[in-house]
Amino acid sequence: MAISKISSPQTTLFFYDCEVDHKDMDKVNITELCVSEDSAREINSSSKEVKKPYFVGYVKKSDFANYDGPYQKPIPKGRNRYDFAIILKKVTSFIAKNTAPQSIAALMGYNVEGWDQPVLERNCDRFHSSKIGISSWKWIDLAKIAHNLGYPMGTTQQQLEVAICAENLPFNRHRAHADVKVVKQIWRKMTEKVDGDEEKERRINEALAGENPEENVATLLKEYDPSLIPTPEALEVINNVKKAEKLARKEIVVLFDLETTGLFAESNKEKAASHNAAPRIVEFAAKILSPFEGPDYRSETFSSLVNPGIPIPQEATNVHKITTDMVEDAPSMKEVWKEFESWIRTTATFKRIMAESLEEKYDEPKIILVGYNNFRYDNPLLASELLIAGVDLKREIDRSVKESWDALPLMTTWYTGEAKDKKPERNTLQAHARFLNIPENQAHRALDDVETLEQVLRNVTSPINPVHVIVEASKEKINLSSPGVGFKEIIRETQNRVAHEEAERSALKESIGSYLSKKQDSEKPNDSEPPAKRRKKEEKVEKEPSSQEFLVASRDPSQTYESYI
Repeated sequence: MAISKISSPQTTLFFYDCEVDHKDMDKVNITELCVSEDSAREINSSSKEVKKPYFVGYVKKSDFANYDGPYQKPIPKGRNRYDFAIILKKVTSFIAKNTAPQSIAALMGYNVEGWDQPVLERNCDRFHSSKIGISSWKWIDLAKIAHNLGYPMGTTQQQLEVAICAENLPFNRHRAHADVKVVKQIWRKMTEKVDGDEEKERRINEALAGENPEENVATLLKEYDPSLIPTPEALEVINNVKKAEKLARKEIVVLFDLETTGLFAESNKEKAASHNAAPRIVEFAAKILSPFEGPDYRSETFSSLVNPGIPIPQEATNVHKITTDMVEDAPSMKEVWKEFESWIRTTATFKRIMAESLEEKYDEPKIILVGYNNFRYDNPLLASELLIAGVDLKREIDRSVKESWDALPLMTTWYTGEAKDKKPERNTLQAHARFLNIPENQAHRALDDVETLEQVLRNVTSPINPVHVIVEASKEKINLSSPGVGFKEIIRETQNRVAHEEAERSALKESIGSYLSKKQDSEKPNDSEPPAKRRKKEEKVEKEPSSQEFLVASRDPSQTYESYI
């Protein structure tokens, strides 16, 4: 296809991405954004050190926000959040400062036409911010360039990275600067045969500046580097990546337990549990029920005392041995919940699930909270406690907790039909543990009860990991207390399904690994080239900044840190 005649000005290329708080375009608010200049520049005249300039801005929660504080991911130490209007002013200033004279700013991103551009414009409208700066920007959609090269519609940037760059680098999903880094990596690979050729660079620049930039750029890239046109092998690896995404583990099963100041008060009139007279939490503990084997995955525990804000009655202390003095300096439940969410992200199970994920926009695994009798006791207490602290637990659960699951119905029906002497005398957790010959620990301390629950679940679901059963039951919405469920049959079916998925996952990983290995081998430097030519190529390979460098590289040494937010 012929390139259309172009008489547009030149461009200065930037890379752009933003993160948001909602999937609905009409409700979405930007929480952070990143812009990166394409060209390198010297930031220290006394040395030859060269880094990419980046702008990373973190937006303060607004009155329009659809999330509570924890939705906003932690930011680097020393950084602050600012109002959207301030971030917008900084980003427009950054782009204006780094745009070459007599050229227009072109912002490239993945699916920017369908998402990032309208999101930014609607946020300007919502916060009554001027569009004067952004109205002159030209948006370039890398997804459309890939489609014009021959890649299927719906190909994600992570899939494209595997197919084109022969890399599947783990990165911090749903962080603007990480997605910018991936887009830049893909673009650099696409233009590898263009770099250093003034005529080719000029034509690409003109195509970026003109009409139908994605179509015209793709036509030039096909001419300059036919290897970018997807081969059957490249299309196959994209298909395998998609299959692997569907098989990716996405749930983290977390066992939890609470200790409190007492039981729910009974209403004399209604004779029912009153949420208006709820006890307060004095201890919260949790443990990850990992799908993986090994010592690193068997000791992932979290435990914290909680300051209930009221004295602990002696009757409660007699049960769990926690006194008022012990919790005097303890954090509130709101603070403990934040620590709990942060702890999840530090665990070996979480990190492995993230590393195995191939999805482009896979935020993080969803938590399935599992307790014993938690539907009637722990869950209402937790909801009440967080509401007291001003945290909407339902919104928290929608964000990070996929759902809750109660092990009590399972254990209540597990021995259905058995003789009285072949089942526990009661349906308490401790009674089940004694019946299964599980060694006793300090009952009625939160972490000890969590450990006991784990042993009970592992015993009844053996020989398979109980996490698979819980995920299956949650996925299929199986009510394990319903008559005729046939839980033992569910375990057998789950065992077969897990074995099949593990075999398929292994085959897909092997297929993807084979593609990456072959592509990397085919692109190794040619040893027959003259040494001077090889050195010149190696000098052009620019080192990407580390995570910390990535966040501060936009700082001009002559200006204050705050000027770059």
